[in-house]
Amino acid sequence: MDKHRGPEIPQAGGHPSREDSQPDRGWRLSFLFERRRPLLWTIFISFAIVGLQMVQGILLAQLLKPEGRGEYATAVFWSQFLSYIGLFGGIEIVCRYATAVDVDRLKLRRSAFRLGIVTGLISTAAALVGAILLLPEAKRDLIPLASLCGLSVLAQNVILILTGVDRGAGDFYRYNLRRLFSSAALPTLILLAWACQPISVGLACVLFVVASYLTMIFCLVGVDRPWSGEGAVPVGRLLHESQPYAWSMLAAELFERLDVFLILMLAEFSRQGDYAAMIPVVYPLMIIPNNLGVFLFNDAANRQGTLSRAGFHRTLGLLVGVQSLSTLIFLGVAQPLIVFLYGTAFAPAVSIAWWLAPAAAMKGIVQALESFLRGRGRPQAAILSRMVGAAVMLVVGLALFPSWNVLAVALAACVGQAICTLWVAWIVDQDLAGSSPPTRSLKG
Repeated sequence: MDKHRGPEIPQAGGHPSREDSQPDRGWRLSFLFERRRPLLWTIFISFAIVGLQMVQGILLAQLLKPEGRGEYATAVFWSQFLSYIGLFGGIEIVCRYATAVDVDRLKLRRSAFRLGIVTGLISTAAALVGAILLLPEAKRDLIPLASLCGLSVLAQNVILILTGVDRGAGDFYRYNLRRLFSSAALPTLILLAWACQPISVGLACVLFVVASYLTMIFCLVGVDRPWSGEGAVPVGRLLHESQPYAWSMLAAELFERLDVFLILMLAEFSRQGDYAAMIPVVYPLMIIPNNLGVFLFNDAANRQGTLSRAGFHRTLGLLVGVQSLSTLIFLGVAQPLIVFLYGTAFAPAVSIAWWLAPAAAMKGIVQALESFLRGRGRPQAAILSRMVGAAVMLVVGLALFPSWNVLAVALAACVGQAICTLWVAWIVDQDLAGSSPPTRSLKG
């Protein structure tokens, strides 16, 4: 293998050759043990991670109250907004390289680290610009804290791109361990600080940045000579090849964070705090499709097998059923659960959660399907659907906000996600209809 060229990775729209597509007699048994067990284990870990995120959300809500929670949401907005957009598609391209059987994973991790540093520096600069120039006039007192939080973007870029290596390599032990540490870092620091002194918005922002860099250091454990060691692929090559994924990620993140941006610009701190507090409440509704998306990406990027059209129909039907049932259960328990966990100060936020729940359920489905398209080398296939969904969301949110306030934005998110869900499902179906005969489906 040419060390300067890097390993061969599946090209856009690539499918198995006739020789590769011969049925594997032992596939059903290997699929059972090699795919479903890691999927179930990853879902289990994801529930634990979401539990930690909810603990973090509850702590911040209880300690900062609605107005303080809104101030914190304002301070971290640009850093969170750019944590994925600022990857410039790096996580997907690194993940695709990691699926190659002949790649040196240590060298690839070095390349991933360096890519994360480059994209992180660019994204940090963008976060600082956003914090200084793009906060609404009534919230500009938070520019110093928003600028501080912007410094975390570099660490977040490195963390996320490194997990791309683990995902593509199928090293789900390392992948889940890093995710678990990342999710536990901030709530642990908040609890430790709370034991010593009251938690203010400023202290919460400091802990946010510290947690990011502690996680980055943890993710580098075992990566020998990250700066000076030989990499698998030059950073310039990775940046060039990641461009299609960068546009896809930009469209996805603009669409998925548009509701939070509208709340930032239109709502006062207390209502912004209500909205921000309800976002982690609906995270459990995205766990199953998000984790399925990891395996869909790997399956699509692997030359040895792709999802069949019939398998897609069965999988999509099952996923829609699970998401619908989960949403109905959530709607039934949301009010007493939120009041119990967050306190009566957040009782007005329950109605927000009712609208955010179906939006989150559909968002999970869209993310899973788009992961499959990215794995097949078609990262830009869903961009138009995202743009149309965002336009509809913007129109609905702005039109209803004077009378519905923040509920208008949550309703707009539902409408936009519904459009994207139907559209992206159709794109995947048509893509599979025109593909060469696959070797296997998710359902076998």
